[in-house]
Amino acid sequence: MKHKKPLYIVDFDDVLVNMSWKWALKAYGSICTPKEICDVLINSPRKWLYEKFNANDDIMDYYLSDKHFYEDLPPTKFCERLNKISDRNDIFVISYIMEDWNADDKEKWLKKYLPNAKYQFVYYNSGIKKSDIINNFELGDYTAFADDRVQYLVDVMEHTNSEYKMFYIPRYGCNTLQMIKNELKNKNWIEERHIIPHYISDLYLENYSIMEKTDWHKWLQSA
Repeated sequence: MKHKKPLYIVDFDDVLVNMSWKWALKAYGSICTPKEICDVLINSPRKWLYEKFNANDDIMDYYLSDKHFYEDLPPTKFCERLNKISDRNDIFVISYIMEDWNADDKEKWLKKYLPNAKYQFVYYNSGIKKSDIINNFELGDYTAFADDRVQYLVDVMEHTNSEYKMFYIPRYGCNTLQMIKNELKNKNWIEERHIIPHYISDLYLENYSIMEKTDWHKWLQSA
């Protein structure tokens, strides 16, 4: 399928919607300020937040217990930019969902924060390769792919027509270009394909003002 406009294929969580701070607040809100939480999310060499929750084995319980988890979450600056240029681009959103419950919630969020965009939203249970989704929908002429998980970036780089394509990567400490290269250390085609990586460096930094307007203690008590 040939697209007349540049096609952006994007993940939902932590690419369009700024969500990890909500988990971080739940885990560390009583001992860290919002700015400190953001600093650690950006600069940590590992996803300490997930390790914290996994140790208590309650991250999914928390996620699944809130049927309006996405309702109060802000868009990333990347999402805002996509909306502004949406008259010149097509957007294809791929998202994994948990037990089929949050698809409607995500759809409502997209309608609110991509109001000007012509987008298609598809969702799957985890375990299905995003490269297979791209190939099955005949989206091989995409211009850019954005995801916060290195393994998904690598999968799409390797199993789709990635030559001269742009890959947008949220600026976590664990999401570095070197890490992607390490994932592909047995491949010799990453530079040959002229893959173009971009960092989404303002994923959390620009949302300090949003955070500072939130009554954190009240939110924690009601969560």
